[in-house]
Amino acid sequence: MRGPQYLVVSLLLGACLRAAPHAGGLAAQSVAQCPASIVVEQRLSSRAESWNIGLDSATPRLAGVTFYDGPPRDMASLVNDDTRETKDTWTGIWRFAQRTAREYWVVCAYSHTNVVLSRRLPMETSECRVVYEKNASWPGGLRVVTEMRCH
Repeated sequence: MRGPQYLVVSLLLGACLRAAPHAGGLAAQSVAQCPASIVVEQRLSSRAESWNIGLDSATPRLAGVTFYDGPPRDMASLVNDDTRETKDTWTGIWRFAQRTAREYWVVCAYSHTNVVLSRRLPMETSECRVVYEKNASWPGGLRVVTEMRCH
């Protein structure tokens, strides 16, 4: 390590596995659930002469969910099949056909970091719903996710 002037981002895989704050205990019913928050460690990786280095104390919170037809590296992200709106929320609904040739994947993005988590959805997953706050977003424009559930 070269000191505090270098940025090394490392994900501590001891990510918080609790459900999103408004999920109402739905994590137990869910076959795939993004962690509500993760812990990352960041350090500056290039010189920043004449600058003081500090860290933001904000915890990276779930700020985006993307579903893929196949591994994310194939870049085949899926558009939601349906939506629901209330005064304060927008819900995206994705429905998955049962098949064996290709797999569906989910990628979880977080505020205050470029670290993402991804995993293959279990074959029995038939639907996922992601609820976003309509009038709130994280820095960088990512929406605030209040609930994610798949079954």
